[in-house]
Amino acid sequence: MKHILTIFLAIILVIGLGYAFNSTSPGENLQLSYIQDISFEIPFDANSNSENPKSRKSGFHLYPEFSAEIYNPFITDKPTVSISDGEHSPVALMYHAVNEVPQTSLDGLFLRPSEFEDQLKVLNDLGYSYCFADEFQHSDTPSVILTFDDGYTDNYTEMFPILKKYNAKATIFVFTAAIDGEGYLTREQIQEMSESGLVRFASHSHNHNNLTPMSEEDIRYEFEHSKQILAELTGHETNAISYPTGKTSDIVIQIAQDYFHFGYTTVNSTYTGDCNPLLIPRVRIYRGMTGKGLAARLG
Repeated sequence: MKHILTIFLAIILVIGLGYAFNSTSPGENLQLSYIQDISFEIPFDANSNSENPKSRKSGFHLYPEFSAEIYNPFITDKPTVSISDGEHSPVALMYHAVNEVPQTSLDGLFLRPSEFEDQLKVLNDLGYSYCFADEFQHSDTPSVILTFDDGYTDNYTEMFPILKKYNAKATIFVFTAAIDGEGYLTREQIQEMSESGLVRFASHSHNHNNLTPMSEEDIRYEFEHSKQILAELTGHETNAISYPTGKTSDIVIQIAQDYFHFGYTTVNSTYTGDCNPLLIPRVRIYRGMTGKGLAARLG
């Protein structure tokens, strides 16, 4: 009986220790939840106004190389930037391509032209004004910042005519190594769009590589070279960047301050009121999102 009691007590002790080692504090649970909430899963329902992707499934990830290196845009020290006061902070929208037929397996990136036109019609009907990415500021009326990453050819052939029809403004973040490449904007297209006054071009780095493992010298090259090429093409200096792959780090942000006033991330949020101007979140726009769906997303 004595041996049985000893074995029983030992079992209880092992179970107790296992529970202790596997328990997490409330803070640890919150951190895990935060990382899950900002994952880059593409939502199945493109017209959902939910900001929590945990409940949505998809066939692919927009940025499969995502890691916890992504920054919370509301807790990082902010650089000195003059942003006027106003009741409304602008909402930044993140597009990539506008095409009836997806050109790659990442079909969620390819918004249909009819969907883009429907979105602009609804934005105009709701009284939104349009700002460029380097015009981020609070205002007395609602405003949006239309941003397009990468610089695909269809930004000129499909998006640009619709933009002109609705007199809307957009910023295209170009990775300059792709200019004149197959499927990407040409120098002539960039110049024509820039001269229209409806499109501004900004940096998406030069080579579109993850900046976080790079040396300071390499990061500066990516920034300087892209700014130089865009200035030569458009005649205007760019003061905004969209970080390639969405990843940032302390050193990337510190160096970015030397070149840009505004930085745009892939953090999915409509709220920009208290954000760091170099870590501005954007609402991700997907194939299938109608004007009604966008309006619901904007609240």
